[in-house]
Amino acid sequence: MKKTMVIILLAIFLVSCNSQITGEFRKPLAPCRDTDGNDFYRYGKSIDYYNIRYDYCLDDFTLYEAVCLNFQNGGYIEHICEKGCINGVCLK
Repeated sequence: MKKTMVIILLAIFLVSCNSQITGEFRKPLAPCRDTDGNDFYRYGKSIDYYNIRYDYCLDDFTLYEAVCLNFQNGGYIEHICEKGCINGVCLK
């Protein structure tokens, strides 16, 4: 019983250290979420495993919309607002 437990613990340790031994980094599987669904007229954010990104205005007409670029990763898309951009949303 004791020998089996030692073998199991050793196996768990080796599996958890594998990324350090090989130099690999395994990115955890976590879905990206977008709170406003790419709506340029609603303020929102995208949330992935590592970052929270908020919608913001670069200048009076350029919106950077926080989006999910794929299943796991968030990012930004640039959108030009015809009537202006204030506080991370395009004016209607």
